[in-house]
Amino acid sequence: MYWARKVVPAHLRPIVGKRELKLTLQTKCPREARKRFPQVLHQFEAMLKAAEHALHLGADDLQSFATEYYQARLKQLLDEARRNHWSLDDHEAMQYSLSLVPDKGRDEDEQHQSVVDWGLPRAKALMESAGLTQGNRFTIPQPFMEALAQTLYRMEHKALQAAEREQHYPHLPPPEDTPKAAPVRPLEARSFDALWDSYSKANVHLSPKTLEDWGRMWSHFGQWAGETHAPDQITPQTLLRYAEAVRNGAGLSGRSLSAKRVNEGYLAAISTVFRWASRPERGLLQTNPAEAVKLPVPRSEQGPRRRGYTREEAGTILKAARGETERAYVRRTPWLLAFTGARVSEILNARVADIGETQGIPFLWIRETEDTRLKNTWSNRCVPLHPALVDEGFLEYVASLPKDDFLFPGDWEDKHGDRTKTPANRLRDWLNKALPTMKGQGLAPNHSFRHWLIGELREAGVDGDIQRQLTGHKSGADVHSRYGPADIPRLHRAIIKVKTPV
Repeated sequence: MYWARKVVPAHLRPIVGKRELKLTLQTKCPREARKRFPQVLHQFEAMLKAAEHALHLGADDLQSFATEYYQARLKQLLDEARRNHWSLDDHEAMQYSLSLVPDKGRDEDEQHQSVVDWGLPRAKALMESAGLTQGNRFTIPQPFMEALAQTLYRMEHKALQAAEREQHYPHLPPPEDTPKAAPVRPLEARSFDALWDSYSKANVHLSPKTLEDWGRMWSHFGQWAGETHAPDQITPQTLLRYAEAVRNGAGLSGRSLSAKRVNEGYLAAISTVFRWASRPERGLLQTNPAEAVKLPVPRSEQGPRRRGYTREEAGTILKAARGETERAYVRRTPWLLAFTGARVSEILNARVADIGETQGIPFLWIRETEDTRLKNTWSNRCVPLHPALVDEGFLEYVASLPKDDFLFPGDWEDKHGDRTKTPANRLRDWLNKALPTMKGQGLAPNHSFRHWLIGELREAGVDGDIQRQLTGHKSGADVHSRYGPADIPRLHRAIIKVKTPV
């Protein structure tokens, strides 16, 4: 018999009361089990969300439940009083009976317990109606239940008094202390784990590596701040103190970091989540506390500004690539980077099927698939192949490959499914050797070809929108959505203006 099982996160086990959730799928057929599993999993996730909510119940929830009870009880009392024509004596008898509840105790502690005992069944009924106990499977923290029980006792008094006033003295204004509903904080605003869970599920387009790295940084920040703060209680000052702590060695690595690395790593990840959660259409957070938080970067940490290769540097590298006979990605990738302006991951993820031809012009189609993701929408584009690539025998190389293979086959996938990191790092090492003077010159071995092509296009007088369309940068509204083969002739006329440095 097949079963559905889901591990309960450690911090929820005191609430749920078990280490895992499991339920029989009541079938021995694997196909039927697969059909039934998503529905059971959905139930499990709803239970865990309710448990997360129960774990973070606070003052706002107390007021909200109390107001809910007051309004429902007032309506119930008024209906009964009007239906049975209660007199003032009847109302007073009800209030007198309620006032006797604490008198069952002989001292202050017993009186307190009498009130709690009166209110607990009503508090449990509220929890049940709110879906927080899931049929008494969860244990709501006892301090909250006792506080709610006492609050409901006070609400019962107020409801009895309000019912008497509305039935017999409707002309009198309501008292100023009439309970009003409190704004309920979203669950995600109270828990770092819950907020990250919502963010990661809504941003599945991000690479697994990015989600893992950002998740670790977010979790680290949550552990640092979570003992005294919830996500909606974070201030810019809190974030600055955290950033300084990470800079001084309190981060995941335990080593001191530069301000630049803290800004581009920890603060970038945290700011992205806060920005997403504070969007008005989501309403999870009222403000984004990380909006303007950055550590000042000393001049000594800034380093040289990134630049493109000079024509002489590009020529040196491309000549060296010609001499590579064993590794196809080393032989071909530098030339493709130089004359397409593509990112190295876009080249290493490209397939044979992405090389096409229209009107006699060969082109590379850079597009997102189920297996590969691009940086953004504008990265989808078709780039005509420069004559220099054709002269280097690139099309003959492509013709020698299986039709369904990558341009550069290899078993390079890491644990995240990324097949570009390993060859990109090896290519970077090769480029550093091909151009020994690169270090400390503001050059990024793989990426500086992109800057080189942009500079060459600008030097050749190519229109800015065409430059951006070729390189996958955001363009004006009139052309940014055009990235198909129909634009190839126009783009080809632009790119052939770039002269090869070899």
